[in-house]
This record gives sequence, structure tokens and C-alpha cells, in this order.
Amino acid sequence: MTGRPEPAGVTASGRPEPDGAAAVTPVTPVRTAVRARDPISQAGVVAQLGIGDGDVPGVRPVVVTGDDDTADVLVVVGDTVDDWLLAQLDALAATAGPKPRPVLVVGQLDDTAGLQAIEAGGLSMVRRAESTAGLLREVVRAAARGEARLPTDLLSSLLTRVGRAQRQVLAPGA
Repeated sequence: MTGRPEPAGVTASGRPEPDGAAAVTPVTPVRTAVRARDPISQAGVVAQLGIGDGDVPGVRPVVVTGDDDTADVLVVVGDTVDDWLLAQLDALAATAGPKPRPVLVVGQLDDTAGLQAIEAGGLSMVRRAESTAGLLREVVRAAARGEARLPTDLLSSLLTRVGRAQRQVLAPGA
């Protein structure tokens, strides 16, 4: 014994593990609920989330649940950041106890709409036209870890706005 951890699939004596005998750390799935204004969008996002990554070791699988109360993440699908979508975020924020983290899939998303969504608690967003199964699952996993994900052009635009506002506050009239 050298004091170093043995490579996966190798016993302490240096012999290979029998097939299937290597210890595998169980990975808990990301329970995900989906809300959409229309059944076609709902079914499409559910189908995209259901396209699995296979059994990739260490990657949390995304599973769709019909129960918002037990979900880790809530995917909200809309055409725009409108009253309906903002009401979904407001209702989520008003929920007592543990809440699923929201991910927004939106057709039209500019910096003004993005800022409205962020103010309402939507910290992860994907444009519908850019949403692939892999990207959507990646953003859902990131949200479950407490991370925010935004399209890069939206993030850049929002950071520019924040910088401009900060300069105006620090040097008014300049």
C-alpha cells in the first residue's frame, strides 16, 4: 500500500476489479417541473428534457416530475417576458418553504425583458431558438446547483447597463 488512492477499477493489491464491482457514487436526479402557456410548448420541453445523457458517471440526470412541490427546478416556457410569465415567478416567490429554482425558456428575450425577469427572480434564461436538449439540461443542472445562466449577449448588455448606472451614481453630471 502506497498511501495513494488506487485507480478506479483496481483493488488495493493492484488487481483489476471484476466487472461491475467498482464503487459507484449514486447521483441524485434533478427533479424538474415544466409550466407553459400551451400544451405544445409543454410537451416539447418535456420531450427535450427526456432525451437523456445516457448513464454518464457523475452527471445528474434530469427527470421530469408533474409535481411543482417536489421539483428542484421549474422550467417556465413563454413567448415573451409578459404578465403571465412574471406571474409564474411571483407565485413561485410567494410559495412557503423550499422552492424550485426557475429556468425561463423564452422566444423573445432582449435586455429590457431580461432585466424584468431577473427582478422577478428568474436568474437562468434560454432563448427558445437556441434551446437544444443538451443546453436545456445543462442550464437545469446549473440552476439546481444555485448557478445563474444567461445568453452571453444578454449578460454583456446587462453588465454594460449596470456599469453605466454605477458611473452615473459615482460621477453625476460628468
